[in-house]
Amino acid sequence: MASTSRTTTWLLDENEAQHALELWGTRKFDTHDIARFLRVPEHAVCRLIQATRDIMREQKEAGK
Repeated sequence: MASTSRTTTWLLDENEAQHALELWGTRKFDTHDIARFLRVPEHAVCRLIQATRDIMREQKEAGK
């Protein structure tokens, strides 16, 4: 997206999301570092990570 306004919803594309999750998984980078590296807003990275956690938690609960 072209805007970096916090009131605008920023959606990461598939490649950005994949890279963000791979970087997060290394536990060497925080959300600020990942956002700077990918040149996206930090809040988009945070939302992606939280959504991933929510999905994993729901899948784990469904598998019980």
